[in-house]
Amino acid sequence: MKKPVIFLAIAFSILFFPNSLKAQLNAGTEGLFIKSGTSFSVDGLTLIPSDDLYINNLSVIRESLPVNWPQYNGIRRIYHFSSPVMYRGYLALNYMEAELNGNKAAELTLAYTSTVASTDYANYTFSSLSAVNVNKNIIAETIGTSINFSDLTAVTPGFLVPPVTPSEATTICEGTSVTLSTVAAMAWQWYRDGIPLTGSKRRTLVISQSGNYAVRTTFSNGVASTSFPVPVNVSPPIEGGVLSDTKTDLSLGAIAKLTASGGTSYQWESADGIINGLNSDTLVVRPTKSTTYQVIISNSFGCNTVKTIEVVVANDYKTLEANNLITPNGDGINDFWLIKNIDLYPNNELKIFDRAGRVVFSQTGYNNTWDGTFNGIPLSEDTYYYVLYLDSGKGKLTGFISVVRQ
Repeated sequence: MKKPVIFLAIAFSILFFPNSLKAQLNAGTEGLFIKSGTSFSVDGLTLIPSDDLYINNLSVIRESLPVNWPQYNGIRRIYHFSSPVMYRGYLALNYMEAELNGNKAAELTLAYTSTVASTDYANYTFSSLSAVNVNKNIIAETIGTSINFSDLTAVTPGFLVPPVTPSEATTICEGTSVTLSTVAAMAWQWYRDGIPLTGSKRRTLVISQSGNYAVRTTFSNGVASTSFPVPVNVSPPIEGGVLSDTKTDLSLGAIAKLTASGGTSYQWESADGIINGLNSDTLVVRPTKSTTYQVIISNSFGCNTVKTIEVVVANDYKTLEANNLITPNGDGINDFWLIKNIDLYPNNELKIFDRAGRVVFSQTGYNNTWDGTFNGIPLSEDTYYYVLYLDSGKGKLTGFISVVRQ
């Protein structure tokens, strides 16, 4: 019986089914004869045998599956021959980017086995002279010595180091933790600085101490691999503090600068009497009552500590400072008689007298509005006497005011 000869054009037009998982090639009892030097292609697999090749009772199926290689990455394409074929010559596998399965295309090499329909890495052999054309997505090799294979795929022949993935940044704050996890496997053993950790035989590890952590992973086929160490650093506690540029016992109306230290950023909590500096190391305050100020001190790793400082305020009237001169001429300078910090003592009563002892001005709750007039009429240049009663007579301030008209 004459053996059929398969040529390139016939192979492409009849045998190429790119998306089917059914048999892409069926050679029955009559068989197929491929003359040496003839290109034969089936669903992305191309053969140019160096010797005449006769096959019969053979099917070839392409599957979108990777070989079960725990220590290698297999692409998601494998060709299953229903029985082994002895072969010598050119062999090329066409792949798609979506099939790389994490592999770098330029590092691929062909791998084959004579064990039919095997997904066990132990049955596979690497080809030694594979070449990849990354522009055409082809990996090819000319096999000089006959090989016996039934299944064919491509892998990256680098030893797989099991990845360790942290749940967050690996520089952590004292009192917190980070979780390390690795790939699914049969068993795990975690190490800290090369020393096995007792009781650490799970896929994940919760860490609260500095060190270099690695995991030895054992797969179901008995292959074991150790990860690269992952450094975990615990930030030392922040030795921060808060100081005042004055005593923390203040007279009502006094201004203090509160300075925090020990961090790289600062956030003050809102409180009474803050003038400015909520987001800086120095907070300027003029409290109206005794107040505790709180600041969050943070370092460059985002670790925080909270510090407080209490400022005690005394209503001792020591910050009241009255001007002794007014020049009410409308130039905006000394046009009104001013008492510094009077706004913090609203419970007051003011009386101003002339030389004869007559009251020329009086006001309850004085707020720096006297302009040297009596009932709206400008007073003459002279020296006047004032009495300021505070907090229903608990305090008293007296002195002289010179009215000068220029």
